[in-house]
Amino acid sequence: MTTKTWVGTDGDWNTAGNWSPTGVPEDDDDIFFVSGSQDVDGLTPTENAFGRITVGSQYTGDIGSDGDALTVDCDDFDFGQKNGQTFIDGTIGTATIQNTSSLNPAVDFQTSTITTLRILGGRGAIVLQSGSEVETAIQMIGCSSAILDCEDGVDLSGADITIDSGRMTIRNSPSSITQFGGTIYYIEDTVVTVGTFTMYGGKCNWKPTGLSTLSNLVMYGGYFNMKDSIAPQHKITNSTIYSGATLDERSGLANVLYVNPISMDGGVVLIDTGRSVTIT
Repeated sequence: MTTKTWVGTDGDWNTAGNWSPTGVPEDDDDIFFVSGSQDVDGLTPTENAFGRITVGSQYTGDIGSDGDALTVDCDDFDFGQKNGQTFIDGTIGTATIQNTSSLNPAVDFQTSTITTLRILGGRGAIVLQSGSEVETAIQMIGCSSAILDCEDGVDLSGADITIDSGRMTIRNSPSSITQFGGTIYYIEDTVVTVGTFTMYGGKCNWKPTGLSTLSNLVMYGGYFNMKDSIAPQHKITNSTIYSGATLDERSGLANVLYVNPISMDGGVVLIDTGRSVTIT
């Protein structure tokens, strides 16, 4: 394993002189973009699987472009760039975003497979394009100005989502959601199924266009908003509302089906006029 640092002058990943020490990165190498402004051409550099790719705060160039991403596989992708854009594709173990510019997108994953995506800071948009997959977890922690946009066609079926800040837009069904703060926009998908949604704070705007199913909705705080929904039905199998939480289903459609009674220990449930629900 060797550490390779980008010192490029012509943008070509496969030019040996663009790296220090001289030589194109090989299997298991750790790769650093630490300074300079030379863009990296979006291309498939090699068949290699790298160790860690780090984009540092002082590097100001762009890596790849939309539709022409840098295609690499790596164990870890660490991003802390304050300026510039990165378009990346491939298989990544843990992707950690600690800083971003205010650009949209700042980081764009194109048909990437990511085991764990961690967003810990930044003020720009991180995009997961259609065809991407997050296999295990998405974590948005301490990133009040960051935005995550999961486009339609992103596979989240194995992912547990945790968010305490920032803004997240999702359009497909994750395994579970735990929300301490921030804002979740759940939109556009025709069918949604979530095992457990546990809410301690923040706001969720829940408006899929088709049938949605929540096996367990547990609210210790926060605001769960379904009043903008146009879906024919939302099914909530088990729902528990505690003091400080608000469940608002006033869409005018009376389209929420509670399979079991709502269990309340404080909190607020807002329903359409004339609606009948059972509360214990």
